[in-house]
Amino acid sequence: MATITTQTSGSPLIGSPIVYEIQAGYYPESVFHRVKLQVVAGLQGAEYTTIEMSVLAIDDESGELLRFDISSALRAVADDYIYSPVPPENYPYIQYYLVAWDEYMINGVTYESNKDYFPDNYPTSPLRALIGNYTDMERLLAGNNKQAQVFSRKPTNSPELVMVGETFVKAIPFDNPVHSGSITQGQISRVYTVQENGLIDDDGQIISFSDANVYAIAPGNREGYQIRFINGLGAMESISVQPFKHVETNITTSKFTRAIQESFGNISRAFAVKSNDYEVWNLSSRPLDKLWKSWFVHEFLLAKWVWIGIRANQSEVMWLPCHIIPEETTEIIDETGGMFTVNFSVQLDIIGSPLYQLAV
Repeated sequence: MATITTQTSGSPLIGSPIVYEIQAGYYPESVFHRVKLQVVAGLQGAEYTTIEMSVLAIDDESGELLRFDISSALRAVADDYIYSPVPPENYPYIQYYLVAWDEYMINGVTYESNKDYFPDNYPTSPLRALIGNYTDMERLLAGNNKQAQVFSRKPTNSPELVMVGETFVKAIPFDNPVHSGSITQGQISRVYTVQENGLIDDDGQIISFSDANVYAIAPGNREGYQIRFINGLGAMESISVQPFKHVETNITTSKFTRAIQESFGNISRAFAVKSNDYEVWNLSSRPLDKLWKSWFVHEFLLAKWVWIGIRANQSEVMWLPCHIIPEETTEIIDETGGMFTVNFSVQLDIIGSPLYQLAV
């Protein structure tokens, strides 16, 4: 019968390949033979879903060794999770187990072998995976396998600029690297409030430059904006950006004529229906060095889940869903020296004005 071996390539992150090898059974009289694999998976605390895969096997002197990439099945399960602008205590992980068997045909009759379960103690201790993915460069540097520990790609060569009065969200690393058999929790993101100028640590306390990765500056004449987003490693982070240069909208207009029975004193009238007045804000990053600019382009601009903070009143900030629209081309390296900025647009996902003063 088909036998599942341990994971041969991959990581705990489902956005990259997760490959298992299965030793097919040997049925020399069969005219058709394939190995079927069930990925039985579910989000933490949710019910399991079964996704089936199959690969044709070649019957030679010993069963063929087949490789299955199960990451796509795990991503299908993860798509059910809806992110919010306020991070939970922990993001959920995915738990799963595998079932494999042979399906073959002899003399026009189809047979199935016994099923092999992996891991053997799957009902009580299934395997686990995390939402997120590694980049091609991270996979090349790691080789066949890579464990997970750090969930932010933000550079550490220079501090990140934020403004006093803002909050910032930091992705917290695990104490130790984890693999699919040692995961006990999902990613962690924590929200901190910036209360005074200077270099601050993860708990919002003023510390020395050598220990800091965030620098708080006093608000200027024009307040900046904070954007929260889910990074490529599956954790929430935030970034502080420059005030918008200008705001624009592209209203859709549909014209039609309302037909009535006409006379000399009464004629058909043209109407126009206007909709989709989504606002588009043109924003800019704060000054960046080369590493921060590359992170901004390859991580932030590619974010799928994004929220921008809009001040609803003097003490409350509303987090409105939006999506990032990069410029047609974005320059990454400029050897002229000095600091750089990245320009981009944010389209709000709400229709109408976001100004609370206009709400009744």
